[in-house]
Amino acid sequence: MDTKPNTSNMQILPLLPEQDAGATYAVLQCEQDHEHIHERLQSSLDTQIDEQITIQTPYCAQNRAYVGLVLPNNEVQILARIDEHNAVYAADRIEESSTEEEAPQLEIQAWTTAPNAGAIRLTDPRNPERKITVGEYGTKRGEYSFLSLNAKLGAVADCGYELDVFLALAWLATYYIPQLRGKPVGMGAGRLCEVFDEMMDMPLPDAIDMMIWKGATNNQNATDFERYAARQLIEAGAGQLRQIACEHEIHMVRLHTRMFWFTFDSTELKGLQRDIVLATEAAMNRLAFLDLDARELDSEMGLVGTVSERMAWQSTHDALHMFAKHAGHVERTSKKPNTYATVYGTQAAPGGVWDISTRFANLCETLILLFRLDYRFDIDLDQGMMAIHCSVPTEMMFPSSRFTSDGWVDTRSERPAHTAAYAMRLATLMAQIAFSSSVRLTQVQVNCYAGGLQGSCVLSLDFDRMPFQINTLPALTSGTLDSPRFDADPLALFNLINPSRHSVQFTADRGLAPCEPLPVHAAFASKHLPVWADERELPESMAQLLHAQRACDLDVMNDTASIAGKEVWDIYESAEDAPASAQMDLESVLLQLEVEQQASAASADGASSQLLFCERPLMRALVSLTNPPADLLYEKAPDALYNAHLVLCRINRDMGNFEASIRHARQAQALAVTTPQPLVEESITHAELHDDFSTAVEYLIRALQIATVPVDVAFIYYRLAFAYWQLGNQRLALACYTRVLIMKNSPVRASAIQEVQQLIDEMHGVSTLMTNEESLQVLRNAGVPTAPTNQVRELLAKAAVGLVDAGFPRAADDMVWMLGTFIEGDVISAIAASLRWGIGEEVGPTEFQGGSEDAMFEDLKRSLEGDAHEESEGIE
Repeated sequence: MDTKPNTSNMQILPLLPEQDAGATYAVLQCEQDHEHIHERLQSSLDTQIDEQITIQTPYCAQNRAYVGLVLPNNEVQILARIDEHNAVYAADRIEESSTEEEAPQLEIQAWTTAPNAGAIRLTDPRNPERKITVGEYGTKRGEYSFLSLNAKLGAVADCGYELDVFLALAWLATYYIPQLRGKPVGMGAGRLCEVFDEMMDMPLPDAIDMMIWKGATNNQNATDFERYAARQLIEAGAGQLRQIACEHEIHMVRLHTRMFWFTFDSTELKGLQRDIVLATEAAMNRLAFLDLDARELDSEMGLVGTVSERMAWQSTHDALHMFAKHAGHVERTSKKPNTYATVYGTQAAPGGVWDISTRFANLCETLILLFRLDYRFDIDLDQGMMAIHCSVPTEMMFPSSRFTSDGWVDTRSERPAHTAAYAMRLATLMAQIAFSSSVRLTQVQVNCYAGGLQGSCVLSLDFDRMPFQINTLPALTSGTLDSPRFDADPLALFNLINPSRHSVQFTADRGLAPCEPLPVHAAFASKHLPVWADERELPESMAQLLHAQRACDLDVMNDTASIAGKEVWDIYESAEDAPASAQMDLESVLLQLEVEQQASAASADGASSQLLFCERPLMRALVSLTNPPADLLYEKAPDALYNAHLVLCRINRDMGNFEASIRHARQAQALAVTTPQPLVEESITHAELHDDFSTAVEYLIRALQIATVPVDVAFIYYRLAFAYWQLGNQRLALACYTRVLIMKNSPVRASAIQEVQQLIDEMHGVSTLMTNEESLQVLRNAGVPTAPTNQVRELLAKAAVGLVDAGFPRAADDMVWMLGTFIEGDVISAIAASLRWGIGEEVGPTEFQGGSEDAMFEDLKRSLEGDAHEESEGIE
């Protein structure tokens, strides 16, 4: 039944401080009874209005109430409608029907964690996709009240209201009346986190320039927050970020600590450009700290309107002097059980290297610091020592002004001393973290590097456990080190820290000059030899698991064969023009390598051994998947031997020679029992040459059972989706495509998006992708593995943790890196670089299989564009 305005329940709204003199606003409820509307409306008004008030069209649908202005001629002008979802829309009449296509001008939404309170939000008129939080409401016994609002409420703020009255007052105060006064809607409103979200959705240079424009160029209309943000960014040199971003790929992400982190290629971005990027990052983190402090003042809202310039500067000042708070966090967290001590069923040795490493990294990763913290470390339990390299900010990354009673004053000349003081405090904190990670550590060395671990060492301090615990730690935890008086006197701070040994040199302006790091024990370097050069015996447990005797037996990267793996790929690149010639060359390569292997086997000591090729070091951990004999040892296969079989599989497939292609695929499988690529190759041969998608599925499932690397997993599911599609199993195909699309960085994701749309179009009753859980359930029901499988994860964990605890960190780093992609958080990933390099020089990234992975991926991708896909019209 149609509804009509309920004038008997109409209410005149209380006066708002900024509404025009003489203006009267009212809320009109909708009802079904139309009789005596004008009478009821008249009687509800103040007695000074003595003429009848008329309503144009007393009819409404979907809408619960209307907001109206009582005009001088005693008519009611409709201004807005309130719908059943507690949203307020613009309206100029009582409508027969309402469209929800337009965005509401105001709405309320309960907090998920506090249903009796929630946010009051506006829609930005300039960007309907953007919501601006302007306040918070609370509700009690059916009445709604303002907990905060970015508008003047006066006495209105002291009372509770029926819901529609509350919505009307909120809309008038924050949207309608500001518009009447020519003010931008939402000016100075919103939450700081919403400002950050808006920035995150923009290209980084645009986001930074927008903040500078709002607070500097548009200063007359700017809020205190916008002015402060612009000041910090300008002082950081952020105006130059656009030019840098034209030369380097830079992105801004937000960490779980709510701090900002700029991602870039650290091997390419150097010098002044790097300093500007990190200074801009630090400026953004000053704003992130400001959000945290604002939340403490306004019931966790973090509203823009909460911020004043004085409060903003105090927030930054406090963030620079909160090392006692950091120390308290370290002390509390270090007493908790180590949640990373057990990984996929493997228990690390208590107090062992894995336990200490993950404890240390967990403490570092949970710090909320104003500046980026890069770090690497090494542990020698025989000596009870830990050595740490960490980054400290350069002076450019510090604020260059501060707020005083006289306004802003320039402090650029003080920044060198501020930088030195921060480095002293951070070095002390890092020592505390190390000592808190294990009682087995009795000596810690902290080396600080300016701007990043590739920068110059500017501070090197040694701490002995007992002097640190008795003298230094109390100064840290009590807040003595945080005293601002040390900001201009880092030497006094150094004397208070009182390290056991040091290497430091102050400049004339009290900054830090490059210095020579203190020497470290030789044992640190001995643990980080290249795997192929490490001839130490493995412990029995690792020897049995990995079917190896010495650490060097685990090497899969150092290729010493007479023919390099890259030479095979060079031959393969010529195959398109002369496949027969390339085939002959590769057969010759195989012959030469097989002769060499026979000669090598003849000179061996009789131990049972088998050649093994692994595309990555982590695949060496998976040999137990094949249940080899207990006495079998694996030795590295020449890259060229494996590559030749793999490439001959491809060439013969392209030439239509099914038997030869399968033969070489299986010879490659025999060499590479933990590498999925040869299985994928055989599946493609069955599909392309015999249209045998059932057999192709069998080999792809076998590949999934050993797949670990995300790019491999995505590609296998991609091939599997197509195979199931060809077999008519659309539901399984959709589940496989879902697995691909979940991996957002997959190289085949774009192709999968195009193909899955056609698949969905062909499916009856299906219009969307499956959810993650739905796809997993469908695959489980069909016996399709979820890669990487639990067995793979368990083997990786057993090998990684075991090798680390046994003192072979270099052999474990690739396995640890992969575990870090499985386990939530950054702790496991954070220790991988330290396991590989320790505190030694990082000589460069690992090149896996001489580039064969990339080359093969391109070849496989091209194969998808061939005959097999032509069978499905519209698939590229």
